[in-house]
Amino acid sequence: MRYWLPKIILAASLLPVALADRDKLFENKDYRDENFRPDNITGLQTWLYGWRGSYYNGTVTMRMKVVDWTTEDDSEDDKPCDTFLDKTLEVSYEAVLAITKPLSEDENPVMLVLTPWQRGMNLTVDHNSDYPWSNLPFRILSVPSPPKMGYEMNAKRTWNLTTRLVGDSAYSLAGAYRFDPESITNPDIGIKFNHSSCSFKEELYAGGILAPTKSNHLEKLHVQTPQLRGRFDNSSASLSIDGFFQVNPPHDRTEGIIAGPITVDFLGSIDMARSDDMLEPVNDTPVWNQTLGLTRDLNGEISSAARMMVGLSAVFGSTIVGVLAYSVLI
Repeated sequence: MRYWLPKIILAASLLPVALADRDKLFENKDYRDENFRPDNITGLQTWLYGWRGSYYNGTVTMRMKVVDWTTEDDSEDDKPCDTFLDKTLEVSYEAVLAITKPLSEDENPVMLVLTPWQRGMNLTVDHNSDYPWSNLPFRILSVPSPPKMGYEMNAKRTWNLTTRLVGDSAYSLAGAYRFDPESITNPDIGIKFNHSSCSFKEELYAGGILAPTKSNHLEKLHVQTPQLRGRFDNSSASLSIDGFFQVNPPHDRTEGIIAGPITVDFLGSIDMARSDDMLEPVNDTPVWNQTLGLTRDLNGEISSAARMMVGLSAVFGSTIVGVLAYSVLI
């Protein structure tokens, strides 16, 4: 019996060696401290789906009511043309809404990323690396930029978000855009879209959803803080953003500046393949089990990391049984 303990120690000492490959998934500090998924998931665009959480495929629509925002101090060239005045412009895109675990230093209960693109463009197939953000109509994020492995991360909130449990694994979402009320300039939420212009030719309009400032610009609009509200669960999500917008054709100022109230609406259904499992709720903050890349792949099959752990358990269990049997014999 005096050889029993050393043999058990010898068998147990094999465990770290066998786990070495799995540990490579987490050897980067960012894997351990932040919400990054393993970067070896075949077919996963990490710039769009790189964080643990829920992903919803759907449609986002911008509805913009054009009003006369000018005062006697503004140029006649700034006035919106009669073609648009008191009309509602509507533009729709395909989109993905990500609601995920936040960064470790983020005070919000979730991280939110809404990414739209022109209809007919398949980002999940055509682009395996970062998509050029300048080509997107807009991107709404609860942090300044999407967190990315190997790059400096900024967890300073761009939206103040709250979540509330409203049903079985269903949460409401509310938020207000962050800005400095004492500033004469505040960053807006950049938007751009193609639309027929006052002269009936297609134009690119660029501008933003505005935050209030102390300046007198667009004072007739009485610009208010952009507001966000929504709901999400294990099957679907909806999101609405209300605010005030201002855009103009950057290469043709004679078309006038278009401004007024705007609503951005998203409606989508869960992408089961790219989402993690939302755990049974215990409070108003959603929690996800880290499954994709660890226990399964995009096809729903058991992942290589999980297969290795299952195999390791069998091998280690057999080793223990063998050592115990041998210890009895001696």
